[in-house]
Amino acid sequence: MSAAPLKICIFTETYYPVMGGGETQARALAGKLVESGNPVIILTRRSDPVFAEVEQYGNVTVHRLPPTGSSHGKKWGLLFSAIPALFRLRRDYDVILVSGFRVVGMTAVLVSKL
Repeated sequence: MSAAPLKICIFTETYYPVMGGGETQARALAGKLVESGNPVIILTRRSDPVFAEVEQYGNVTVHRLPPTGSSHGKKWGLLFSAIPALFRLRRDYDVILVSGFRVVGMTAVLVSKL
């Protein structure tokens, strides 16, 4: 008997179509996890207003949170929008995979303690 697949939330500051090392790694990891039978959602910041708040990339649902924009301070605003989003989506994941410590790591640790 095999275990049920884990539902995984990848929590990262930015995600595709923004391109960089972390974004590429998160996208590749999400793809491999889905291929292995694990449902995956992405929780990230809406770094550009042209990005939809919720969108699908293949079998991965991406949730983009405020604040919108690219300034350094707006990254820290993700701390405040991610907490309610993680609670709202809590039935959609069993585990949170954090990409980075600064904003997303501190938020995930805080939510795990509540």
